[in-house]
This record gives sequence, C-alpha cells and structure tokens, in this order.
Amino acid sequence: MATFVVKEGTSLGLKLPVRRSSRYGFFTPTTDILVQEKQNLLSLMMTNFGERPIHYDLGMNIDHLMFEQQTDILKQKLIDNITNAASKWLPHLTLTRLDVFSKEDDINLQEHEVKISLDFHLLDNPEMFDTIEILVGR
Repeated sequence: MATFVVKEGTSLGLKLPVRRSSRYGFFTPTTDILVQEKQNLLSLMMTNFGERPIHYDLGMNIDHLMFEQQTDILKQKLIDNITNAASKWLPHLTLTRLDVFSKEDDINLQEHEVKISLDFHLLDNPEMFDTIEILVGR
C-alpha cells in the first residue's frame, strides 16, 4: 500500500459547496486530506447509478432505493450498496461503523426518510477519522 505525503498547503480538491475565494481565485481548495476524503465519500453517497457516463456503477444508488418499502431488507440493501461502493471507489478508506435508521428506530424521522450514519478512517492512518450523517427522503 502506497503512503501519500502531502506538502502542507497543497490543494487536494474543491471545497464544497463551491464558493469564490479571495485568496485562491474562483474556487476554494481543500488542503486537508481528511476533509477532502469526507467530501469524496459524500459525493459518492449522493451519486446514483447511471449519472456518470462510462462509469455506470459509480455511486451508491441511495435515492433510487428510497422508493422501496422501508423494511429490514431496504436497510440491508443500503448497507450493501454503501460498503460495496466505498470498497470499490474509495479503497483507501475503511468504514468502521455504518448504521441505517428509519422511523421505527428514530421517532424524529418521517415515514419516508432514513438517516445514514457512518464512521470512517484512512486505511494507512487510523488516527485520521471522521463521521458522516445524512438524511435521505423522498
């Protein structure tokens, strides 16, 4: 496994949401590897199959699954899609916890919503970790 050494201040990607920066010009870059990887994971989670030409299976297809009945089978499909896509497209990340909550689990959720919560860390540096929580609904 290759270890990346990033010089301090090096631009790694675009900071989302995209905003004009007085220091960097039109786009503010990310300079922290953990922030960039969190954005990469969020982007992958929000991408559905077929949205990227050539790479039909890029994404986690979460929005598409939201039109299925909310059962334990749906939760398992979401977990499978997330783990499979993360291991294929972001193999340098390790998912350490992945939970899917529905109205049955969290009374603050609507009937058609699920909350996805996950912890991840960089494969070669477990001390660099973060958490993502997203709310997905129809």
